Amino acid sequence: MGWPAGTLLIMRGNPEYFSLRPFDGIRHLAPQVKYVILDGQQRLTSLFRALHNVGPFVYAIKFGEVSADDIDSLEENIVSYRRADWESSFPSETIQRDQGLVPVYALKSASDFFAWKEAAARGSKKKEKSPDPLSVLYKALFSRVDGYEFPAVIMERELQPDAIARIFERINKTGMRLGAFDLMVARSYGPKWNLRQKWAQASDEHVKLHAFLEDDGMPVLQCIALTQLNNIRQSAILALDVDTVRKKWQTSAKAIESAASFLMAECGVLNQEWLPYRAQLLVLAGLVATGVDLSKNADLWRSWFWDRSFNQGYDVASNTRTVSDFKYLLEIVAGDMDFEFRMPNLKALQEATKRGQGALWRSFVCALASNKPIDLSGDSLEINTKTKPKENGTAIEIQPIFGKETTPDGPGLHTRILSSVLLLPETASHLKRATLSKLVDTLVRQSGSKAADSILATQFLPPAKDIKRLEKNPSAILEYRSQSLAKFLLKFNT
Repeated sequence: MGWPAGTLLIMRGNPEYFSLRPFDGIRHLAPQVKYVILDGQQRLTSLFRALHNVGPFVYAIKFGEVSADDIDSLEENIVSYRRADWESSFPSETIQRDQGLVPVYALKSASDFFAWKEAAARGSKKKEKSPDPLSVLYKALFSRVDGYEFPAVIMERELQPDAIARIFERINKTGMRLGAFDLMVARSYGPKWNLRQKWAQASDEHVKLHAFLEDDGMPVLQCIALTQLNNIRQSAILALDVDTVRKKWQTSAKAIESAASFLMAECGVLNQEWLPYRAQLLVLAGLVATGVDLSKNADLWRSWFWDRSFNQGYDVASNTRTVSDFKYLLEIVAGDMDFEFRMPNLKALQEATKRGQGALWRSFVCALASNKPIDLSGDSLEINTKTKPKENGTAIEIQPIFGKETTPDGPGLHTRILSSVLLLPETASHLKRATLSKLVDTLVRQSGSKAADSILATQFLPPAKDIKRLEKNPSAILEYRSQSLAKFLLKFNT
């Protein structure tokens, strides 16, 4: 019909699982609830306000500029006015029509439209044309409001919460995806408690929490489920008692902030884009929420982080391993056992690519950031807990040392994990246009050989005198970087 509005997700009756609230502008729930809107509340609220003439704004259509056969011209000529401005500028139907405006509330039904049209004609001094353009538009376009039927998915009230969550996650593939967090918003809602507002407040108060999670409040609920139920699966989160969520929310939000701060300061994880696995944030947050001080035993947490990162500890069975690690580290803190660091297979890392093994690539980038890297111009990268990657709008770029052209070792060396270095944007731009050896020659001239070698070592690169020779054998550079990374990781084998 030219009026796409998506599908509504509705539940029949009044389900016990949810706390219900009326639509904005309605003070009380109906005595008997026939349907509950799970997805579509904003659309229906907007339509209700526009068609029933309530709310702070009045919506109207500049009908003189609308073409009956052009739906886009209609969309372009919908306007809004603050209610006080509308009432002072267009106090009568006659003035509204003479000014070329038809209010949207006049289109609620055919009887509403013709009543408004008749009232407008009574006081108008303008002669009505034949055929009346407004009547033509109503027949062609405006009447569709009255006849429109929303497609809807209707669920029965007996449906289990985990099934509802799966439907939430799949119903909106192209729009805002709903999930278990949205279910908990509805379930925990009360006159003095709104989970979505609590999440917005936590994001404002805790900068690092927002940097790591952005608009996803689900990990806070997972942290609660981890500490209370030793389970982070969706079914466990949906099983959380509402009072528990309310009592533990603030503590868990702070715990994730503390975990994020530790990862940034101690493990080179400058934001969520660099975090090898979300599970690592959850495990540390769970420890903090149970009273563990991450500033104590920092060597233990760093060893655990690098072990799980480079050994791909959460590639499979992530939920199960998150809970297992949480319990394991609690036992270590209690003194019941020691942590065993496992040296990863770095030989295999030489063949790994960013696309094929993204977690390993993020792990290597974090290792670079933790090695106090210096830009290959000799300038400081100033990596600290306030730094974020260039991809998020700041001053560090992740750049491959190999060009995209074919090399003796075959195509795609620039995609290898061990080809990455951290650079300032200007240096990265130079490296894109030149070779690594030319960039290093400039560094030697400006800083001297000894200083240049120290700078190269911070990026796990060979000494300057070896760069030109090894550049003809890229595999040798990758092997050197692998050995340098091994020395870096050995420091955490405590």
